[in-house]
Order: sequence, then structure tokens, then C-alpha cells
Amino acid sequence: MGDLRNKFRKDAERAAHEALMAKLYPPKPEAAPARCLCGLTHLEVPIMWAIEVERWPRKVGIFCPACIPSKYLHLVIWDVANLPDDV
Repeated sequence: MGDLRNKFRKDAERAAHEALMAKLYPPKPEAAPARCLCGLTHLEVPIMWAIEVERWPRKVGIFCPACIPSKYLHLVIWDVANLPDDV
């Protein structure tokens, strides 16, 4: 009988611990997908690039093939040359 009481006690402790952890650290909502300047996500275009736009503060620009500025084109020229025809 002692084994069953230990099992029930451990189950109650585990449930109390999980409830406390859920209260202290609620699940975070899923982050919105990154969008390029024209508003497309990585699900809507075949390729996207993240390029460091400014050094300080570090800002990253997300670009698709349609909206990448010409000053960053040299960074991705190989990728642009090998894009599928439907882009």
C-alpha cells in the first residue's frame, strides 16, 4: 500500500509543480513571420535574405528578390543568378 501512496503523492506533487510553472512561465505566443519591405513572408517567395543594414544599432533588413535594393545586390548576386524562372 505504501507504493501506491508514494505514487499518488508524486503525481500530486508533479501536477502542483506543472501548475506553478505554467503560472510563472506561461507559453509564449508564436512570433509573427518576418516580412520583407513589400510585405511578403518566407512562405510566399522562394528565397529571402537577411542583410545587416546598419552597424549600430544592429538592424537587419529582410528582402525578397523583388524588393532588394541595388546597393545590396552584390551580396546576393550568386543567389539571384540561380533563382527559378517564375520569380
